[in-house]
Amino acid sequence: MLKVKPEIRVMAVTGVQLKRLHLLGVVFRGGSWLDGLVKTSTRSHPVKALNRMIKSSGHYGQVRVVLADAAYPWRVKLEDWGWLAEKLSRPVILFCEKPCKGLSPLKAGFGRVWVKAFKLSLQESLRVIEVSTALPPLPEPLRVARMLAASLTKALEENRNL
Repeated sequence: MLKVKPEIRVMAVTGVQLKRLHLLGVVFRGGSWLDGLVKTSTRSHPVKALNRMIKSSGHYGQVRVVLADAAYPWRVKLEDWGWLAEKLSRPVILFCEKPCKGLSPLKAGFGRVWVKAFKLSLQESLRVIEVSTALPPLPEPLRVARMLAASLTKALEENRNL
């Protein structure tokens, strides 16, 4: 059972695909403070690259939950997220604000969201999402990760050397 405190460390992950897949991780304390940012690039399996990126991060010891952007087309099986949760020894939540295949609808305090939780109950994942959400419908770590991914996309398109 995960104890969800108001300042739980959550790492949200998303990606940018151009020549390579660039993976971004944003670490937040609850929905209030940005603690850090990690990035890696890969041409191989994205979930294996996420495992390496998160474990090599200086934030790994404090991160309690990984929140993955289900709106990003990861091109991996749902079982791969379970593998990641096992390798990290941390729960993983796939999150989407719209209906997504394989995800379960949940009624949050601010509306309906779709999630798939690994190593965590749906009620615990709902609590993590509510604690880390400052401006509905997105949890703050995921909102910031998407903003940074959009900026990275623009930078990569302007300068193909990145």
